[in-house]
Formats: sequence, C-alpha cells, structure tokens
Amino acid sequence: MKNGWKVFWIICGSIFCLGAVFCITGRAMGASFYEMVDEVDARMGFLSDWNFVDSDEHTDIASRISDERDYGYGERAEEPGIKKSYSGIRKIDVDAAGIQIQVLASPDKDVHVEAVNVDKRLRFKCTQERDELDISTTKKLRLINRIDGYATVWLFLPEGRLEELDLENEAGEIYVAGADALDFKLKVGAGQAEVDSFTAHTADLECGAGQIRATGTIQNEGDIECGIGEIVLNLSGKATDYNCNIECGIGEVQIGGRSFSGIGVSKSGLEDDYDDYYDEDDDDDYDDDKEEYHVKGTSGSKELLVECGIGSVQVNFTES
Repeated sequence: MKNGWKVFWIICGSIFCLGAVFCITGRAMGASFYEMVDEVDARMGFLSDWNFVDSDEHTDIASRISDERDYGYGERAEEPGIKKSYSGIRKIDVDAAGIQIQVLASPDKDVHVEAVNVDKRLRFKCTQERDELDISTTKKLRLINRIDGYATVWLFLPEGRLEELDLENEAGEIYVAGADALDFKLKVGAGQAEVDSFTAHTADLECGAGQIRATGTIQNEGDIECGIGEIVLNLSGKATDYNCNIECGIGEVQIGGRSFSGIGVSKSGLEDDYDDYYDEDDDDDYDDDKEEYHVKGTSGSKELLVECGIGSVQVNFTES
C-alpha cells in the first residue's frame, strides 16, 4: 500500500475513534441517540431527508417554552384543562419531559394539580397510590418536538414536610417557590430549574446540559452532580458547617469562593474569609483512591459531595 493511502486510512481511523469517544461520552452523560441526531440536524441541517428526523417540525424545546410562555411563575390559567386534588400525599414523584412545572403553595391541606395545553401525545398521567402521587409524561423528545405548543403544570403543595419530593424534567422548565421534604431531588436534562427556597434533610441536585439555580437549607447531606451544564447553589449557614468533597473533571467547582478543577487547584480572592480555619501553607487533600478533593476547613457535621464533569458548579453560603 502506498504511503499516501496509509496516511489517508490512519486519518479516517483516528476520526472514527474520536467520534466514538464523543458518542460514548455523550451517552454516559444521558444523551439519547435521537437527541444527538436532532442536535446535529439543528446545527448542520444535512440530516433532514433521513427517516428519523423531520426538520420541518424540529424546534428546540427549551427555546420554544421560553419564547412562547403564556403564563409566568405563579400565574394560573382561567380554565385549566386538567384540575385534580389529592389527600394524604406524603411522596411526590414527577418524571416528565418537555413541560413547564411550577411548584407553588396550596391554599389548604390537599395537593392540587392543574395543567393547560396538554396534548394527548404527551401521555400526561397523574395517579395516586396510597400516599404517593406520580406525575409523568412521555420522554421521547422526538415525539415531544412534534407537539404544537407545550404543557404548563401547576403543583400546589400544602404546608408541612413531605417524605419525598422528586422533580425530574428532561427538557423544559421547573420553578419551585418553596419546598420542604425529608428527601428532595431535582433533576434537569437540557432544561432549566429555579428554586426560590427549599428545606431538606437530604438533597440531590442533578443537571445534564441545562442549568439549576437554587437557594435552600440542607440539614444532613447534599449530593450535587453536574455534567456539561451549570449549577448555582446558595446554602444557608457557613462553609464550616459542611464536610465538602469534590470530584471534578475538566470543569470548575467553586466552594464558598474557592475554586477547584481536575487540572489543578487554585484559590480565589476570598481566602481571607477563611483565615480562622484555613492554613494557606496546606493544600486541600486529594484522595487518589477516591479521586476527589476534601476541602480543608469544611469539616462540619453535614456532608456535601460535588461531582462535576465539564460544566461548572458554584456553592455559596449565606454566612462567612
């Protein structure tokens, strides 16, 4: 074989291997085949003739929700398409995609669910089994992209602490005015979430390629996981209340103003705020076995684990 052909096939093989690595990485972060195809089609426009993509009906879900929102946070439709009430609820599980969810205060002791613009292809379900309420939709983004408009769902919670509050929206928006639960979970894929206030014994915040902004109180343990998106978390108390551990790839994690990454560790200009418990001559511990940093000076009774891939996580504290 001539040298020219050898170089050609080596380049082709290298490109193929690189593409395979990117595909595997994307799948590990939660992207599906159709999501990757839709994204390529939206940006390149050369897959429209393939049978798994219809470019005429393709729109970005998150952009559509933001641009065409009819009801702002806290507003309600005059005539909701769905209106149901549930008593004795202790656990709530929302497993949806491509909708806008608003969690607001209930006027009484019951949980109320209202929704508008619910297309039957969304396969919206809201069912109660004993003390648990399950709300779900289809999670096939290709199908959701073909639905004209989007559904807005209002979830009204009564006063008092729930045992579990699990909110997952693969694409779309989540807004939480206030939440109080023993176990609070919030997960977004390519969408956005905003939490004005939450109180939880344990809290899990997970973000794929979207964005989470939350303010609240963690009483025992917090688990923050970010893929390629962004998480900004404002916690009550101070850094010394927490035992912080960080697993970071090539992204960046900021804990109380101090910055960490997988490439190296740097200190921010806020170091002076930690003079009482931080020794500048000491580096933060890096555990080779666990592949994580333990942040010195954050050895309180509460546990906080932060995992970041190539995105960014910022944790602020209300007290210095």
